[in-house]
Amino acid sequence: MVYIDKDSATPFYMQIYAQIKEEILSGDISKGSVLPGTRLLAQSLGIGRNTVNNAYKQLEVEGYIVAQKGAGFIVLDVFENDLPIYKKSNDSQISIQNASIHEKKENYKYNFQFGNFPQDNFPVNLWRRYTCEILNGSDMQAINKYQDKQGDLGLRTELKKFLKRSRGVNCSEDQIIVGCGLHYLLEIVCKLIANKGKTIAIEEPGYHGSRDVFINNEYAIKPISVTENGLDFDALQKSKASAIYVTPSHQFPLGTVLTLQKRKQLLSWAIANNAYIIEDDYDSEFRYSTRPIPSLQSIDCDDRVIYIGTFSKSLSPSIRVNYMVLPNQLLPVFKNAFHSYQSTVSWLTQRILYKYLESGQYERHLRKVSLVYRKRHDILVQTITQLTGDKVIIHGRGAGMHLVLEFINGEEQEWLITRAKDFGIKVYSTMPYWMNKSNCLKNTLFIGFSSLDEKEIVNGITILNKAWFENI
Repeated sequence: MVYIDKDSATPFYMQIYAQIKEEILSGDISKGSVLPGTRLLAQSLGIGRNTVNNAYKQLEVEGYIVAQKGAGFIVLDVFENDLPIYKKSNDSQISIQNASIHEKKENYKYNFQFGNFPQDNFPVNLWRRYTCEILNGSDMQAINKYQDKQGDLGLRTELKKFLKRSRGVNCSEDQIIVGCGLHYLLEIVCKLIANKGKTIAIEEPGYHGSRDVFINNEYAIKPISVTENGLDFDALQKSKASAIYVTPSHQFPLGTVLTLQKRKQLLSWAIANNAYIIEDDYDSEFRYSTRPIPSLQSIDCDDRVIYIGTFSKSLSPSIRVNYMVLPNQLLPVFKNAFHSYQSTVSWLTQRILYKYLESGQYERHLRKVSLVYRKRHDILVQTITQLTGDKVIIHGRGAGMHLVLEFINGEEQEWLITRAKDFGIKVYSTMPYWMNKSNCLKNTLFIGFSSLDEKEIVNGITILNKAWFENI
């Protein structure tokens, strides 16, 4: 009997393929047997017929079955060449481990993860329409050509306009580089600024993904403490760093904003130390109680800021498109060092994004999803406040897609996470964001809200309140 595990990361067709294959090899399905018709099997499993067709095609290609007109799919004699017999699984359900190397998914009622989004937030219809227009248009000839290493010129032109309107960024198309994700762009930055010295300051706590890139490029890391009052400038001055990586408009993970005075102080430090500032503006589009804050780059008068933005939070993390604005003084270095490189983002994806920006639909999309996330943010803050009272302090409210919770009575995150798991809820540790783990506040948790709707958020927090405060 074929069984479909709908919670598994393994594609359905691979589950069908793996189970039938094992039954053939174990002898449970004998030579000459006729497999169930694709339509009948699809109906019994509650899946599409094409899924069953794909499984059968794979079995046919590998020589386990053959299609016979009028009869269906017939099982072949796989032992005529003395193939070894596979041992049958002792499990009551057929093992499909050989079909996938994915780890078993943990099942939670509610997962307060960060960075994933509901499917209906993605503009499927527009994406499909633009794809068809491009593939049927005069630009189609470009699909057979190598691209500009900095990215599609049309996209960079529209990005320049958008960044000026939304973030105050001052740049030309020539300063913009389109790349496949933050890590790729930071790899470039590491090489461009290496001649200044390989010591970089990072926020503490801060984004561990960027920290890993600097470590992999053999930079000496200088963690600079971040509080509600901003960066510790005394520590920054003593660090002798040649660059600093910051998230000034919505500090990750604490959610604080670097004030104008502190921004000017940071720019003055960069000038005095002949250093660069890497500004990661990862979710600046989403502010719910105030207008978006102008970028640090917008007040940079000495060509010191390397600005990085992304489509991962506004559209989808899976399209893997980020962009970087280089200071003019680094452009010759980039063009010399990367003259033989090609763009890492597909031409088609870049052209779709170009049309999306050029038509004004992207900014309409931003207004729509901002309203969605604002409602989720507000209901999350409201529910936590109403249910937990003065037991929890909320950090980072008013922006982005995550919050940090501080527990007043000293409940430690390891216990909080375990209790939440016992009740079917997934919450996250703040520990990964600290380089010096001993400095991490043990009574804090990191929770995201982008992938849950308002009802799910209320239900999840209600259960967490019981787990943490009512069932001890």
